[in-house]
Amino acid sequence: ENPFLLVAFPNPSDGNFTISFTADRSEKYTLNLYNTLGQIVISKEVANQSGNYLIPVSIKDPAAGMYTIVLTNGTTETVKKILLR
Repeated sequence: ENPFLLVAFPNPSDGNFTISFTADRSEKYTLNLYNTLGQIVISKEVANQSGNYLIPVSIKDPAAGMYTIVLTNGTTETVKKILLR
């Protein structure tokens, strides 16, 4: 299930990618990116308004592996994977 239409592209990535999602309500959204060890690499709070978001991400010299993107509004959570190489 993907209630926020969360997408990360390109996937796989070299560490430069874009996260796209749609916020259907004006709420605070939190976006976390976890590495293969479960450590938070990026944590962002996204503006408290509805609409479409494009968030550019740039990770310098990322460790290769499957990373996890978690987007939550406090009640609903969406998880996506992105392969960094």
